[in-house]
Amino acid sequence: MTQALRYFSAVILLFIVSIAHSQVTKLSDDTWLYGVVAGERPVLISYADTTLWTTDGTPEGTRNFTKRIRPHANFGGYVFKGKFYFPGIDDPAGVELYATDGTDAGTKLIKDINPTGHSLPTNFIEYKNKLYFFADDGVHGKEWWVTDGTGAGTKMLVDINPTGSSYLGEYHTTFIHNNILYVVAYDPSHGNEIWRTDGSTTGTYLLKDINPTGSGIGNRPYFINYGSVFLFAGANSNRNTELWKSDGTAAGTVMVKDLYPQSNSFSEGAPKDFILCNNKVFFTTTVDYIRPNLWVTDGTEQGTYNVRPNGGTTTTYLENAVTVNNKVIYVGVDEKTLDYRLWVSDGTAGQTKMLNNFTTPIQLQFIKGPGNFNPGQIHSSLYKKVYFFINDQVNGLQLWSTDGIPFNTKMVKKLYGEGSSLAGYTNTNGYFTQTHFYFSAAQSGVASKLDFWKSDGTAAGTSKAGTVEEEEGNTSPLYGIFNFKFNNQLYFSLQGLNNADFYKLEETILPVTLMSFTAMLEGKSVNLSWNTSTETNSSHYTVERSIDGQNFEAIGKVMASGSSNTSRSYNFTDAKALQTGADRIYYRLLMVDKDGQTKYSPVVDIRISNLAVDAKLSPNPARDILTVSFGTARLKGASISITNISGKAVYLQKLNDDVNLHRINISSLAKGIYYLQVITDNGNKSTRFVKE
Repeated sequence: MTQALRYFSAVILLFIVSIAHSQVTKLSDDTWLYGVVAGERPVLISYADTTLWTTDGTPEGTRNFTKRIRPHANFGGYVFKGKFYFPGIDDPAGVELYATDGTDAGTKLIKDINPTGHSLPTNFIEYKNKLYFFADDGVHGKEWWVTDGTGAGTKMLVDINPTGSSYLGEYHTTFIHNNILYVVAYDPSHGNEIWRTDGSTTGTYLLKDINPTGSGIGNRPYFINYGSVFLFAGANSNRNTELWKSDGTAAGTVMVKDLYPQSNSFSEGAPKDFILCNNKVFFTTTVDYIRPNLWVTDGTEQGTYNVRPNGGTTTTYLENAVTVNNKVIYVGVDEKTLDYRLWVSDGTAGQTKMLNNFTTPIQLQFIKGPGNFNPGQIHSSLYKKVYFFINDQVNGLQLWSTDGIPFNTKMVKKLYGEGSSLAGYTNTNGYFTQTHFYFSAAQSGVASKLDFWKSDGTAAGTSKAGTVEEEEGNTSPLYGIFNFKFNNQLYFSLQGLNNADFYKLEETILPVTLMSFTAMLEGKSVNLSWNTSTETNSSHYTVERSIDGQNFEAIGKVMASGSSNTSRSYNFTDAKALQTGADRIYYRLLMVDKDGQTKYSPVVDIRISNLAVDAKLSPNPARDILTVSFGTARLKGASISITNISGKAVYLQKLNDDVNLHRINISSLAKGIYYLQVITDNGNKSTRFVKE
């Protein structure tokens, strides 16, 4: 990997240092702490001596809480039912499954899975209120296990490989799709393949032997959920790695498309780095292992295409891509000039372009939240942009933002004033709240301190929140990473050359970090859904409705998770939405904390009249005549447009008559995927169809 390319790798680094300003509080020295919030308190692992710690936010309360058990730091852990589950080291029992609530008395062995050795539990995932993981009982090899948090409820789910271990080590992959848990595992009869479970032994079985002569899943599995199916990189005995999909059945597990059907055995699609945007999945492919190309799919063969098949000499990197406003922002490299530039795409050739003219060497580092959290589409100006550090070769490395439009790709602020650049080692780690994001930065040429900033996306709303300085005489660069939020304050680690200390930022943060809040009409009801990235002492959500956007009434209550450092999803159905008789309905959430603090979410609205217009197309696929039916709605004055897969309009007609049926002659259109759009005064609605 070249030095220039390394600048694009969003490597998460630990932070550490020594003498703090008044905005931060040092909690420990040289302990190399990192951790999560489990229930009522944080659980931390010290990399200095692999011991378990906790903190109450004070230096004296930041301490090792048990001497009996040490964590096996290389195998991680998982927060489940308010406790931290981890592989614990106890000399008599070996490395076994333990759980802790952050106290010595609350640190207990769940089960001695391997009485004669080490079970080494790892790769945890929660499913149907149970915790699944891989462990070795000393008899069956490393296999799939499940626990409900009790010793009696901890058992091997299934022996996938009767002759040894089915565990794939660093390539192990588990994911959930449509309430089914999937895992990539090995057995000698099938190689690396996909297995599925509904949580029962009888409901655990091989999804499909994709490659009867070897492994159907390669050494680096790539998967993404996409509506009713999941997409993945798979291979059968006749082809190399190509794009596949599955609906969870053997019959519905099929190859979507042979991306490069050349006879050359080394020409394979090798799809990877999937990212969902604009109701499509973006990914890259590799021809002869040389050049990553940008592709898009809607899960069908016709709807899977190379975005820039002709003259598209740009090598695409989606490893650290982000989405905003139905566009993907990514790094592209011109193979003729070798320039690294910032690109944007909506999945069509016409709207895939450079965002700016920045040239090599370019430093691009997207600011992402904990767990590479992408801000998403909350109705807030902060979340309608993505933020990044970039060197435009004029101003040095600075903080920028974009909404995906070249004209709106601008510098947010020169953090250290005119003529001052950020240090080249500025980290990409950030922490997003409802109104601000937090990040760290250092001034170029000043290795003795690291600043923590907060921003609402504007120059005026970007300011320092705290500063940490090194000990006198230590001039090594400083790096930082936010660990978690606890009692509405942010905790972070700070790393120098030979030390790593633990800090608290003296800044009050809202108890709930809302990632998204959406409303969708489903039949005669409105379904509300929202996601949180973190919660601290949250009590419940009160759902409120309004028909004028001003006066709201409570229509329901949803209990919150309490405290969580992982993404949580919530839903509420307004079954009486249409009974209001309103054409437009407004919703908001009242987020209530356990101590009585409250905060309103952004307001979302839904146009009932527009969404009630159900444009049904028949037949679909169509060959000559396409019939558009609007049910009982009559759309005089509305327009109908048809665009091809590249976004080019091929048909436009205004409906001058008061009709609920419209016929279009499409016999002259080329075969492929098209999108029909109904355009009204209240908004637009698109429907996909296939021309045979």
